Amino acid sequence: LFENATDGIFTLDLRGRFTSGNKKAEEICGYQRGQLLGKHFINLLPKKEIPHMLNVFQKVLRGKTNIFGTKLKTKSGDLVPVEITTTVVKEDGKPIGTLGMVRDITEQKRAEETLRESEERYRTTFENTGTAMAIIEEDTIISLVNSQFEKLAKYSKEEIEGKKRWMEFVHQEDLERMKKYHRERREPGGETPTEYEFRFVDKEGNMKNIFLLVQVIPRTKKSITSLMDITEQKRAEEQLEHSFVD
Repeated sequence: LFENATDGIFTLDLRGRFTSGNKKAEEICGYQRGQLLGKHFINLLPKKEIPHMLNVFQKVLRGKTNIFGTKLKTKSGDLVPVEITTTVVKEDGKPIGTLGMVRDITEQKRAEETLRESEERYRTTFENTGTAMAIIEEDTIISLVNSQFEKLAKYSKEEIEGKKRWMEFVHQEDLERMKKYHRERREPGGETPTEYEFRFVDKEGNMKNIFLLVQVIPRTKKSITSLMDITEQKRAEEQLEHSFVD
């Protein structure tokens, strides 16, 4: 089990020198076992990590199990991000060294960085689009808005995000219809319009005609909405209709 574990396993003596290591530990650090045994663990660390890790080692010897992330300096000089779990080893109640498990988290770090970059691109697009946009949670709370939504609602982001519900911006005569859409949109097999008009009420009580586009974000219960103010367009249409009637 020790030899074929998917995580690196190693032991250190009371001075911090390696006394054993499995195949995975060799693979992660790049040293053969014969080269690793007797070597102090600080030789596998970047200089800036050494003071902190020496402090961690002393805490482990005092009986505190630690789980932490750091970087290992391999034999080739590469820095590998790892997650390490260490605990004290005792014999007759006295510490004789430490036992550690080390996991290479390079792929995890890459995935996290890719996700961060994706989120940054998404936020940039969300914020800089010329249309008012909002993300709405299943419980109807508005969790995110852009600057165009602030202008439309005449509220600041701080006043809206995590505090306001979308119903607070809907004209009473449109409210039941909108609630029905919100509920059915999140039900399995639910079929609701993804674009329609409704009347929006801002902070000052002004009513605006809005053309709404809405979609549920895949694998979530959140919906993302885009709102276009068509008030002037509706007024122009009404005036045109009146001119034909006259």
